[in-house]
Amino acid sequence: MLLTADAQTVPRPLVATVNVLMGGQGLTEEALAAHLEAAPLTDPVVHRLHRALLAWDSHAEAPWAALDGEPAPPPHTTARRHRAYARLGFSDSLAQALDLKCPVVENHEVVISKEFEPWYEEAKGARHSFYWAHYEDYLRAKGWGADVIESLDSASDDVVRRLSDPTRPEAKKTRGLVIGYVQSGKTANFTGVIAKAVDSGYRLVIVLTGTVEMLRAQTQRRLDKELVGYENLVHGLDTTGDTWLKEFDYAGDPEWQDGTSFVHHQGIEITDGVPRIIRATTLGADYKRLKQELTKLRFPSRPKKSAPLNDPENLAAADAYLAVVKKNSTTLKKLITDLKAVGSKTLGELPILIIDDESDQASLDTTSPKVKAAAATDAERKRTAINKAISEILSLAPRAQYVGYTATPFANVFVDPTDEQDIFPSDFLITLPRPVDYMGVADFHDIERDWSTETRDLTTSNRMAFVRDLETDIDAADLDAELLDAVDAFVLSGALKLYRERHGTSTGRHHTMLVHESVKKAEHRETADRVRDVWSAHPATSPIGIGRLEALWESDYRPVCVARQDGPVPESFAAIKPYIGDAYARMTKDGDPVIVVNSDAELQANAKRLNFDAEAVWRILVGGTKLSRGFTVEGLTVSYYRRSAGQGDTLMQAGRWFGYRKGYRDLVRLFIPDDLYQAFEAVLRDEEALRLELAQYEGFDESGKPLLTPQAVPPLIRQHLPAVKLTARNKMWNARLIEQGVGGRIRDLYMVPSADDTDAKKQNAKAIARLLAHTGESVRLSDGKNLFDARVALVDNANVTELLGSQGLRWHTAASELVRPQVRFYGNVARDKRVDRWAVIWPQLGTGGHTTLPGLSTPAPLVTRSRRPGRYDFSGSDRKHRIPAESLAAIGPRAADAFLDLAGADTDLDLGVVLVYLALDPSGKADLRSESPVVPTEVTVLVSMVIPEQSAPGGRALVWERVQDDEIHRDLAAVDDPTVAS
Repeated sequence: MLLTADAQTVPRPLVATVNVLMGGQGLTEEALAAHLEAAPLTDPVVHRLHRALLAWDSHAEAPWAALDGEPAPPPHTTARRHRAYARLGFSDSLAQALDLKCPVVENHEVVISKEFEPWYEEAKGARHSFYWAHYEDYLRAKGWGADVIESLDSASDDVVRRLSDPTRPEAKKTRGLVIGYVQSGKTANFTGVIAKAVDSGYRLVIVLTGTVEMLRAQTQRRLDKELVGYENLVHGLDTTGDTWLKEFDYAGDPEWQDGTSFVHHQGIEITDGVPRIIRATTLGADYKRLKQELTKLRFPSRPKKSAPLNDPENLAAADAYLAVVKKNSTTLKKLITDLKAVGSKTLGELPILIIDDESDQASLDTTSPKVKAAAATDAERKRTAINKAISEILSLAPRAQYVGYTATPFANVFVDPTDEQDIFPSDFLITLPRPVDYMGVADFHDIERDWSTETRDLTTSNRMAFVRDLETDIDAADLDAELLDAVDAFVLSGALKLYRERHGTSTGRHHTMLVHESVKKAEHRETADRVRDVWSAHPATSPIGIGRLEALWESDYRPVCVARQDGPVPESFAAIKPYIGDAYARMTKDGDPVIVVNSDAELQANAKRLNFDAEAVWRILVGGTKLSRGFTVEGLTVSYYRRSAGQGDTLMQAGRWFGYRKGYRDLVRLFIPDDLYQAFEAVLRDEEALRLELAQYEGFDESGKPLLTPQAVPPLIRQHLPAVKLTARNKMWNARLIEQGVGGRIRDLYMVPSADDTDAKKQNAKAIARLLAHTGESVRLSDGKNLFDARVALVDNANVTELLGSQGLRWHTAASELVRPQVRFYGNVARDKRVDRWAVIWPQLGTGGHTTLPGLSTPAPLVTRSRRPGRYDFSGSDRKHRIPAESLAAIGPRAADAFLDLAGADTDLDLGVVLVYLALDPSGKADLRSESPVVPTEVTVLVSMVIPEQSAPGGRALVWERVQDDEIHRDLAAVDDPTVAS
């Protein structure tokens, strides 16, 4: 196993070792290089080598990578990869070829964790890896690349190693949370976790799904196909009789009958220590109790009778049970009753893994904190039903491990961390990397693009390519016209999929459209009828309809396909036309292209028409909540979305258009009003801000202690759009952030006063004038590519303390809880003199007129920066200005000649940096043609700051936080420290 790369494996000279094993010169590097160049990534040799390289890339501890007295380079870096090449004996040319074929994956999971007891690395070697190995082989056979499998392997390892060792003599519980992206493959991650947990000794796995049966059944099917497998599913069944055909849930299933879609576990009958996985639930049946106090959960076989169940010898002889259960209190009570029937002794020795999918839905205790506080004891404390059931399972089973999965973690991290019976992820929090080929919310927005310096077209703007605006206030006729545009996009994109299939590019067998306007069932009926009316009144296959599709192709799809090509692009509409009839026929094969999905009863009535596993689905789905939580809408290409949402997590979960769109990314269209589009972008920023913060705090300090534990996460959460709350108020446990900042990375402090707050704007103009008065004549600065003019200065800590103090800058009154912790951070850096001096950079752009400031003898140029609609802040600072600012913080005055001149002999100064813009910000309409100075009340001061990494305590960041204030959900904006900012 030369290309097996676990934590203990050292890369060895590959070609030489192969030849020794083959007894001669059977392999040359030239032959290996030729094979690598010609073979696809799915080739077994390429796949195994790629997999090994990615594993060596990712090891946190890699003593083998320390060469010639130099320490091992960090994981996920080119330097680490090249140490592996050196150990493998590869030449520079072969290394370059591998860099192209199998590039380093720098995007990896981020782990925030308590210290934990290591056990899993040793257990992987000592115990079997039966189910994980088969799952890995299954994914590779499905076409998963080595990089994707390695990412899954690494992320699932990170979860399992933080669980308690199932053979541990003393019971220990663990609670964790895994954060993925909406529709991004979280199920694959927890399937891998379950496989490894069962291999390691866990003998009961409870998977809690959403609150509706169709999601539970979808999850059950995935686990049956990819984990439980053929041999376990038919074990103990008579597959020759009529009863089996009637009762077995997959007897008539096409994927079961093809013999390859379900994983196979060859050798399970003869492999010692491998448990069977017994289903306690099936595709069509949630958990049900047996009568007369009997239980489905039985652990009768104990070869070592004097030892507990979790003794390694006894676990090796015990089967594993899998229960996929809805979050329904009645169903969970049945499960709890059966757990009690197992007996307290056995239950106390039973290693249990609870996977809570969509863990921010239903699982959280939303009881009012005041009601909680009124309870004299834990026994008297009231909980919401599902949370009570989960808490009871955790209390019954001392070895139960709880792992929540979600794409919207805001509610989970606001859980009361002091409640030992609740599900706060107190032990670990893991954010999964953005998957390769995933099309998420960022792919529909233009984040961090500066259109004043970049060309905005279909190749650069996601909004232009994929988003089609809907009007907010619109009459019925125009509403039908907008809906017709979306329906035409559905038909045309379906024809294009068929064209691509014919020309060798797979786009999947499903093609769907989602119409999502309301959560009310009655309105779903009205919407569905309106879609049917539009469909029948304007048939796409009529001469007029064909003309509409041709116009849509020329004006929309052809230019987008050319700019964002994800498959063959027809030369003309004439090449598409033959496929329109076939697409239309697939959509109307039973006469009605529309399916309403708003309740389990409705779904049962439409079961055959919406069975993604049994047949190809080409349908328009109309629905609400049932389609917005966890349920995967296969082949979704066109989304028509008008549903408003007041909470960020609800909004993101409704985004079913996120997912994998291989072969048809360029065909995807989102029809949405601008206000909802902006709301999605704000939630995206909230989520990405949290991921970025967690990445900054990952790791350990010099003493080996974690820089951040999960209990400190709640105060890091940001809210970018006031109208869209992060989550429901009853899910938030009060948290207050006191001070926060990061060394080495610039921060825009742009929560500025509102445009009409003239007093605050006048105060800010005076405050910044005192700082800018220190600057001299313009000098030339560079970001390494671009030159720009700026006035610069070196000022003392006292100047920055004054700028950020009570007589200095003011901020937006409604956003104080967002900006003041950062202002305090930089203010305290200056107060404590953690930098020697501060560099001031004031770019001289002058695109918005000029103003006059006291203490400045020359006019002060203004830039044109736009306020973000509906938000408190401005668009961000310019990248070409941020780069030299961060360079000055990193290496001091030597970063720029202009500052070397100012520093004189003090070339080793630790510098903080203040980047300043003066932005035209009229409270009404401004006359830009006027040559008169703009008055200070029409100007907004924009300040960005950065300090050296070493000036932040702990090397990276400082966070002072306080949770659980006595006044629950009070207005944090009213809380202030007047010594720092007002």
